[in-house]
Amino acid sequence: MILPRCLIRFVAVVFAVGIAVPALAEFDEDYDAKPWQEITVELPPAPVASNLLPFYVSPATENRFQIDGASLLAGSDGVIRYTMVVEAAGGARNVTYEGLRCSTRELRIYAFGQRDGSWSKARGNDWRPVRDAAANRQHAVLMNEYFCPPEVGGAMTPERMREALRRGGYAESQRGYR
Repeated sequence: MILPRCLIRFVAVVFAVGIAVPALAEFDEDYDAKPWQEITVELPPAPVASNLLPFYVSPATENRFQIDGASLLAGSDGVIRYTMVVEAAGGARNVTYEGLRCSTRELRIYAFGQRDGSWSKARGNDWRPVRDAAANRQHAVLMNEYFCPPEVGGAMTPERMREALRRGGYAESQRGYR
């Protein structure tokens, strides 16, 4: 029995599509399954007082929070890195080098600053969620008002972040960016 040409073509097309669809599905899975990769982190120089930009956290704390403007980086991996200096009312000072991932709302502390200007690697420095709790809300404030405001969609540059810090937040500084 001889099959008509149109049936042969139909079978050939179905066979070709049957092969192409799984290949396309594998491509989509490979493309979507690509894991996020953090770039190599280099610690910045110790902060200098003239580069510190204060930011307001809440009336619930007397601590003074500052970002070293010279250390601000927006990495190709989507992480905003910076040095934070926290000064307590009693005079204690804490210096950390940190990273924020706007896309996942996570924080990582890479290192702690020492009095001599050196850094010590933070233990347990895994990524963890940023929480907006009454105490210790400085990271939520940085994320929501300075580094990752929803209106911008993650398009902040170090220059724009420094300007937002100088003006008291993105909402206050957006006039010049539209």
